[in-house]
Amino acid sequence: MPESYPSGDIQISAETIQYDGAGRSIKGDDQVPEKKEITGEEAAQESALAADSFVVKNALQYIEEHYNEKITLTQVAEKTYVSQWHLSKLLNKEEGKNFSEILNCIRIRHAKELMKEPAYRLADIAELVGFTDVTHFSRVFKKNEGISANEYRNTKL
Repeated sequence: MPESYPSGDIQISAETIQYDGAGRSIKGDDQVPEKKEITGEEAAQESALAADSFVVKNALQYIEEHYNEKITLTQVAEKTYVSQWHLSKLLNKEEGKNFSEILNCIRIRHAKELMKEPAYRLADIAELVGFTDVTHFSRVFKKNEGISANEYRNTKL
């Protein structure tokens, strides 16, 4: 039974905390998973996967923050310190979509939020989310959502 020490209104319990190989704390009867021996090649692969995920995470964050601007794959690649070819491959591998598809999905998601506000015309919304042409916005919206932007606004909201 762990000893408890009063500290104002808070009870602090003194107990031994152990950590498993992944840095997670375990208590009491929890079993520490056996450490798996990995080769240098496996370690390099794990490290490369983590680095790839980091690049994709940063790229997605940049796209999310700048979706309403005219951004290109080249710009995002520069911000994530990789070539545009490499970023394109990583996005396809990890997200299953190319840069344009990812950007358009983010823009359409934000457009759907703006459609809740009746004061905005579709042309205004298209511009606010980064499309330079309302016709292109309408085409992308229908491709992504399966219905037109007008239909979405009139039936889903």
